[in-house]
Amino acid sequence: SALAATALLAPRGELPALLEFADVAPVPVRNRIRARLRLAGRFTRAGDSLLFQPMRVVLRQPPGAVVIAPGDFAAAEPDP
Repeated sequence: SALAATALLAPRGELPALLEFADVAPVPVRNRIRARLRLAGRFTRAGDSLLFQPMRVVLRQPPGAVVIAPGDFAAAEPDP
């Protein structure tokens, strides 16, 4: 893929990345974005694949932002 090729050419084989996810309300309301999750980290080569390693995780909700340790984020249980 183009991403894998870019990571291969990146210094030290690491490609910095910022991923952002938004929780959008299913109906039109004033503030449709209920929460945002930002993952800052890097892609590294893992054999024939790329592995994303988060270095910083931030959850933003209307009351404010919370920094989550990457290990705690990885260990979190998914919502049902």
